[in-house]
Amino acid sequence: MNTSEQHAHKLIALLAQAGHETRFVGGAVRDALLGIPVGEVDLATTAQPEAVTRALEAAGIKVVPTGITFGTVTAVMEGKGIEVTTLRRDIQTDGRHAVVQYTNDWEEDAARRDFTMNALSRDASGKLYDYFGGVEDAKAGRIKFVGDAAARMKEDALRLLRYFRFYAWLGKEAPDAATMQAIENAAGSLKNLSRERVWKEIKKLLSAPNPSDSWMMMLKHNVVAAFFPEGQNLKTLCNLISYEHVRLVGKEANPLLRLAALLDGQKIDANALKERFALSGEETHKLGQFLKNPLSGQGETDLATLSFALYRYGIDLTEEFLVLNMAKGAQFNWESARDMLENWQPKTFPLKGEDVLALGLPPGPRLGEVLHKVEAWWVAQNFVPDRAACITKAKSLINN
Repeated sequence: MNTSEQHAHKLIALLAQAGHETRFVGGAVRDALLGIPVGEVDLATTAQPEAVTRALEAAGIKVVPTGITFGTVTAVMEGKGIEVTTLRRDIQTDGRHAVVQYTNDWEEDAARRDFTMNALSRDASGKLYDYFGGVEDAKAGRIKFVGDAAARMKEDALRLLRYFRFYAWLGKEAPDAATMQAIENAAGSLKNLSRERVWKEIKKLLSAPNPSDSWMMMLKHNVVAAFFPEGQNLKTLCNLISYEHVRLVGKEANPLLRLAALLDGQKIDANALKERFALSGEETHKLGQFLKNPLSGQGETDLATLSFALYRYGIDLTEEFLVLNMAKGAQFNWESARDMLENWQPKTFPLKGEDVLALGLPPGPRLGEVLHKVEAWWVAQNFVPDRAACITKAKSLINN
């Protein structure tokens, strides 16, 4: 039992003392059932937010009204938050937001959840409550909507993308035709979702060990065309995943690297994707590096180019450049590249701007140009020339 689960048990006990039933819900229940390490813990309760707040604050626990419109408060314990949400039912939905009403009916609350495996709940004693066959579906790797698939997606269009995200991580059984048809019919509703919510789901999907089957289904059923028509290159994605398993062993999947693979062959700027998905500045920068990949190009990657990439970007990023290039079909001597990667030591360019200024070249674009050319020459010389040699090279460039 991790710390979050221990904290959750304390919250359940405190709310029980105040006369309210509280259970574990959502991913924590599903993952425990499947033997997956439990991360985030969420609780549902018969207590309304004000009652939750009173009971917990009386015990000295900080409570933050993080989603009070939907009956959610967050209990903060040792710097970590646990969401506690009042049982509810939807009385009005528009595909993005819901108006809810509190209830004491656990099955009614479970009925508003997306998939059967996410509609499970568990009490403090460990007893499981399964109203829709979620235990069997979870064990079978069957991603199944609670009730009618079309109705669930009409309530919240994001569930369409969540389906493929959960399939990428937990799916084993092939989807049924009726569900796929409902998804295809609902694909147009994705345009109404916020950019942030869409990217959050796609990032989680692309972080799965192998999201290629999910993406293939999304292509087949016009889901990709509805929100990301440029992301069509399934072949490069599949190649990339294969090389990742061999060349990037032990490293977490990089969703931005996989996004770049899907964009192979497309002329699109990272800033355009920033607008499309509300990417962060860091995400936009990293995606831009993959799209511009310094090792890209036809033919064999030479070791001088690889040396420059290692010097400029470091080992981890250069490895990702390499596997992306391999996924695109580039050829090079992997053994030589591996030796260089394994024995690489960070280098420091010995020439500085002040050195060039001392040679009589005034500040301006020309100074940057000379520095850049000397640096490229230094890299091509396998980083051997010292500061004096670099100054001599700068002099020759200035004189010419």
